[in-house]
Formats: sequence, C-alpha cells, structure tokens
Amino acid sequence: MGALLQLLPSSGAIDERYDGVAKTLHWLTFGLVALQFAIGWAMPEIRDARPPDQLVDVHMSIGIGILAITALRLSWRLTRGKSPAPHVVSWESRTAEAVQVALYLLLFLMPLSGWADASERDLTVTLFGTASLPSIAHPGGTSFFGTLHTIAAYGLLGLIGLHVAAALYHHIVLRDRVLSRMVPFRD
Repeated sequence: MGALLQLLPSSGAIDERYDGVAKTLHWLTFGLVALQFAIGWAMPEIRDARPPDQLVDVHMSIGIGILAITALRLSWRLTRGKSPAPHVVSWESRTAEAVQVALYLLLFLMPLSGWADASERDLTVTLFGTASLPSIAHPGGTSFFGTLHTIAAYGLLGLIGLHVAAALYHHIVLRDRVLSRMVPFRD
C-alpha cells in the first residue's frame, strides 16, 4: 500500500507546503465528513428500518460526493506527489503514511458500503433527488454492508482523532511546520 502514496518524480525545488487544490480538497473532505456524521446521528429511521426521508437522501448524496472528492484527491496526490514533511523522524513518517492510506481506504469504503447497504434495502440512491444511481448489491441481502458501514464509521472517527492529535502534537509540542503546511490561506 505504501506504493499507492509514493511520490512521482518531480523537478525543481522541494516545497514543504501543500498547494491550494490539495488544501481545498482536504478541508472540503473534512467538512463533508463532519456533516455526514452529524446527519448520520440524526437518522433514526435508518437504524429502525423505516422508510427513508429527505435527510437520508441528503446523506446518501453527500456520501457519493465524498466518494468523488476522494477519487479526485487521490488522483491529485498521485500526479502531484505529496509535500515532504519538514524534518520528521522515520517512524513518524511511516506512521503518518499508514494512517493516510487507512484514511483513504475508509473514505472509499464508507460511501461504497453505504451505497451497497441502500441497494440491499432496495433504496434508490440519487444525487440530491436528480440522477438515480444503479444498485450495487442485491436487494434483500444480509445486513453485511450496513454493519460494515457502521464499523468503518467508528474506524474513520478513530483515525481522524489520531490525525488531529498528531497535527496538534507537532504544532504545540514540537513546534514544527507540519500543521502549517495544510492550514488554508497560508503560504
């Protein structure tokens, strides 16, 4: 998996900052994921197997948006490379890479498992009530994808917590530039 996030050959000077596109996609992903968790907790009809309402449709639409943004983020990173971290030790770099790979995997798994769960429940996934997406699982199946979606949600929350804690550790304790590389509107 480490090869997934390897840098492509680059030319010129090393820039420790992330570019504006990477920052925008990072913070857009954060905002949408935070919104998804808020909506997810406010949807008792999903847990009670009642018919979905508009909130569920919004949740599914945002999930598809996160899937698209994650694909765009990964494409951007693979074609642009990642910014080298300023003076971090080897184990921190390896840990950060492992967490980033896990975050990407969960950012793909969450929408896909939610979409598959909706398909198993014979619910139509639409993009904000406009375009209907095809079913990706057989209706009437087990609750496997719903369970996977829930487990992945807790895993994603844990990894986000670890990611934030590491950024704050670098900023507050080590006082290095790791966090400032991703802060919006800073060069």
